[in-house]
Amino acid sequence: LTTFPQSFWWTKDGEVAAWEGSACCQIIPNIHTIWSSFQPLLFFPDLYVQMKRRMAAFGREGDETCRAGSSLFLELEQQRRRMSNQANRGALGGWFAQRYKQLGYDEKDFVPGGRRRTSKAFLHIGSAVQLLRDYQWTGDGALLDDVWPMVRENIEHGMKADANGDGLQDGAISFLTYDHWFPPAANCYKATMWLAELSAAAALARLRGENAFARKCQKMLQTGAQSFERLFWNGEYYNLCRDDLKGADDAGCLADQVSGHLYLRLCGLPPVHDEDHVRSALRAVSRHNCTPEDGMINGADPRGRDDWRYFARYSARGDDERCAGQWVTPWTGTEYYVAAVMLAEGLVDEGFAVARDVYERHVAMGMLYNQIECGEHYFRPMAAWAMLPALQGLVYDRTAGALTIAPKTDADAFDSVFILPGAWGRVRHRRDDGTRRFTLELKAGALALQSLVLPLWKDVRQTRVTVDGTHVDTTAQPVDGALRIALGGCLSLTPDATLEACAE
Repeated sequence: LTTFPQSFWWTKDGEVAAWEGSACCQIIPNIHTIWSSFQPLLFFPDLYVQMKRRMAAFGREGDETCRAGSSLFLELEQQRRRMSNQANRGALGGWFAQRYKQLGYDEKDFVPGGRRRTSKAFLHIGSAVQLLRDYQWTGDGALLDDVWPMVRENIEHGMKADANGDGLQDGAISFLTYDHWFPPAANCYKATMWLAELSAAAALARLRGENAFARKCQKMLQTGAQSFERLFWNGEYYNLCRDDLKGADDAGCLADQVSGHLYLRLCGLPPVHDEDHVRSALRAVSRHNCTPEDGMINGADPRGRDDWRYFARYSARGDDERCAGQWVTPWTGTEYYVAAVMLAEGLVDEGFAVARDVYERHVAMGMLYNQIECGEHYFRPMAAWAMLPALQGLVYDRTAGALTIAPKTDADAFDSVFILPGAWGRVRHRRDDGTRRFTLELKAGALALQSLVLPLWKDVRQTRVTVDGTHVDTTAQPVDGALRIALGGCLSLTPDATLEACAE
């Protein structure tokens, strides 16, 4: 809660930006990362959507009209790109370039060609999954129209990076959020996020009527998912990477190894990895990466090696890797994100244990209101807000008016606040005297509903639904292992309205 008022900026001209980490990282206008975007989308959806549409407009070449009145945005983005160019090859001595060359990589492995710089207004990780979530939760068709071209460009660029036809991106350097630590491109994190991107892009393309592109994404997804299992699964979890420079598999255990699944679960898309393997991998992260008081470190070596030089094997930082390496460090935002993945996959105890350790650690240090990563009040920990819909099994499609609730815990006594863009309230799932009841109380905003999907009611055939005590005609039928209750038209719930469904 404190990161948002501390690190986000809303200017007089209507712009919104974030100080990624105060006293360290720069102010950036593209606050829509896979971690930091949940809170602004949920609490300030109009500002968030405006920001995202301006980002898309800025990325379009030659469209100067869309940049009018965006002076702060342009200044921030241009400054960020100058810094990026300097770090790569410019006045700062090209410190990224120096590092990757020390690791034995070639110039061509550093920055893949064929991608115009303006497209970097959207991150290469998470652009499709975020757009699908944003569109489902807001129902904003204009947002889909404006942002989809940039997302499609990112996907097409990523497809070109698959030279060997295995459905995954090739190359040597893998530029992800681990910006001081360079695993090869054939690694589990980049692969899991790429497969999630393909799945979301296929869904978006179908919404846009671009069925040929949807089929292309789906075909690559199928091939890539098979390659993911073949390349990385070791019987317990997914290996960190395939290191072609060393000609060997790396059995490091990365906390982020199946992180692509989170957005898929929140958007109601099918999994891209073997579900049993995913749960096994997350349990392995709980065993190998989590230590009380130390937290969940990004990477661990299940074979017990503790030589810091081994953990620094994909870094060229030198001796400071011993104290500040990204492999051996807990990142609060990653902890929350992986905890959300655990909750979404039904590993409630493991997910809560990770989140609880973050909280207790910061209380003990007297830093409950300041979670540091790269700078203070860092914006990645805002991923904590993903834990709520993950625990609820919440999937909402505003355009279709379809709401799914599948609690991951306390199925007969589940009681929780729910938050969606423009609406919040209370949702309960309980059993009273043998009768199952689902209750949704809207506290503020407006919520459009045409159907309820309740996986825990898959064996129910008759239901009774009321809104504020008034009977609602419904039709119930089993769909994909759940009960779908059509509400006989679109209901528009207003504040203080209560919808109740009873299984008969």
